[in-house]
Amino acid sequence: MRYLAQWRLQLARTHLRRTPEPLSAVAHRFGYRSETAFCRAFKRAFGVSPGSVRSRAATSPLPGPP
Repeated sequence: MRYLAQWRLQLARTHLRRTPEPLSAVAHRFGYRSETAFCRAFKRAFGVSPGSVRSRAATSPLPGPP
């Protein structure tokens, strides 16, 4: 189960970097019922908030193809 949660969060991180979709929509898309639960899990997994990942992505594009 832990593997699936980590995998979903990795997909969400990529999605956050590539789309302007609101955090609440990203949370729901990747199986979280609330934005708060998503943000807590994301920060626990990666050590940074989803918002900071998005703001960094806006200032520097992803290297290479997907």
